[in-house]
Amino acid sequence: SELAVLGLIVATQVLWSRLYEPLAGDAVGAKINHFFEGWQSALTSAGLSHWIPKQTIAFYEFHNGNCAGDPALVWTLEDGGACQKVQVNGLVLWGKVSCDSLAKGFAQVCSEECASCQDLPVVPAGHCGMSLVGFTAASWTCT
Repeated sequence: SELAVLGLIVATQVLWSRLYEPLAGDAVGAKINHFFEGWQSALTSAGLSHWIPKQTIAFYEFHNGNCAGDPALVWTLEDGGACQKVQVNGLVLWGKVSCDSLAKGFAQVCSEECASCQDLPVVPAGHCGMSLVGFTAASWTCT
């Protein structure tokens, strides 16, 4: 019974994020996201965070300054915010990046093995901004 309800909630979120969220307006999306943030918090508090689906962060790298056309490179990270070593386009980067931190407007770029980190401002999801890996511009999304 409780597991069935949790399964239904998880399935609904996955369905929303994959199919309907791209079609809905910002106001509708914000209300739905607020609802899901509430139940995710409740699951975490109850020690059931393993029921929360992991998100993937996708970065779209462009050779032009307005992120027009097809990206020159797309790379992904698993959401989570833990220290990660990333090898992209010949660069080795260390950092702590999560959908939550990106939504709050920053990513943490770190020294090797995340011994020390510094917040780097980022643009909102889907907007065009600075590339972390040397391209002219980039955008990001969480799915």
